[in-house]
Amino acid sequence: LETFEDVEQELANEGRPIYINYVIEQMKLLGQGYKQEATWCHQNYIPTYDEYIKNGVITSPYPYGTVATFLGMEEATKEAFEWANQTPIPKPVVAASTILRLLNDVYGHKFEQNRKHVASAVECYVEHHGVSKEEDSYQELLKQVENAWKDINKAMLQPYAIPKPLMTRVLNLARAANEIYEREDGYTIVSPTMKEKVAAVLFKPIPI
Repeated sequence: LETFEDVEQELANEGRPIYINYVIEQMKLLGQGYKQEATWCHQNYIPTYDEYIKNGVITSPYPYGTVATFLGMEEATKEAFEWANQTPIPKPVVAASTILRLLNDVYGHKFEQNRKHVASAVECYVEHHGVSKEEDSYQELLKQVENAWKDINKAMLQPYAIPKPLMTRVLNLARAANEIYEREDGYTIVSPTMKEKVAAVLFKPIPI
């Protein structure tokens, strides 16, 4: 909350509209989502896939990330924040969140299940869809990632519900998930490939 207060003060000093309350609301929803996961974990409960993904979209945590990245952008009007905070969650945000959630669950699955952890999409799918092998569930979940990308692409090709720079933020969140979880959990276990990607962006000069 102190961070939010600092951002709010900085925006006020610049004479920009202050919409920090929308970010705080998303932070509350994120906390509730984490609490739900903790409850499932302690109860050894395997939710249905629909239960899981509904909560998993929130804890991805791209609904919060979307609103947070809007802060300070000139195009981020009150209407844009209301769009991002609406219920149900806007389809492009759901799509980006689904991409991150499922890629994380598939490529981080074996590592995560070596410790006390909430059931992932893999366990939920195996338990409730009659899939006999985890590898088969991987393929089914990756198909859903492909479908989510179709939703993202459709949103980018249609008239924008919000200004293009803001919709591009949603697209870039999906792109980031794709880069981090490109056939591995590059977030939890930082591989040489991921280190190279970060170095290319932050340290290596771009030829002009």
